[in-house]
Amino acid sequence: MPSVPPPDHCAGYLGAATSTTEVGLIRISQVAKWFDTSNLTGNSLFEQEETTYFSVTRYGSAAGTHAPGSPRSASLGNQELLVDASGGSTIVAWPRSLSTDDQQQVFDHAKANGWAILRGDQQGQVTTANLFVRMKGASPSYQGGYTPTSERAGVPCYFDDNPTARRWHQVTGDQYVASAENIGSGAPQGSPARSPNSSTTAA
Repeated sequence: MPSVPPPDHCAGYLGAATSTTEVGLIRISQVAKWFDTSNLTGNSLFEQEETTYFSVTRYGSAAGTHAPGSPRSASLGNQELLVDASGGSTIVAWPRSLSTDDQQQVFDHAKANGWAILRGDQQGQVTTANLFVRMKGASPSYQGGYTPTSERAGVPCYFDDNPTARRWHQVTGDQYVASAENIGSGAPQGSPARSPNSSTTAA
């Protein structure tokens, strides 16, 4: 949001540019515990968990759809992240440039490891291929939350020290970057993946 700040001067999501030619491997060591809505009844009460909703979504110039259970889904939310026994999630983000055979190889490898799968997007004239991690309704005390509170460092808010709107290319340095230093084990970490049958990066 380079010009109009949200009400709390912060955002409930993180963003990063992603490759359109390489398979990406993303690890979130500790996925925030979300409010479970799968068994709600008329007598259910809201209970504040670490977050109300958690999702990972790919954006870009191509059309993407939310297709639960499909490796071609451009978005994963809550239980679709396939949180493992350690409380973390590993996500394979594959580019649209993969051949059909390479796609199947990636899908099979991800399934064998219990990893979630996310389809990539494309870069256009006015947008890059991006990945956004959303955390909505985070508890103020959850240390992996993005918005700074009196109980956690969080990620520095762009509008706190930039009250006059500036375009993103005018903002230098990494002062607004989320990392394990400020959001702990909730920080997504990523790298290009290696092909399961090759010593080269999958492309």
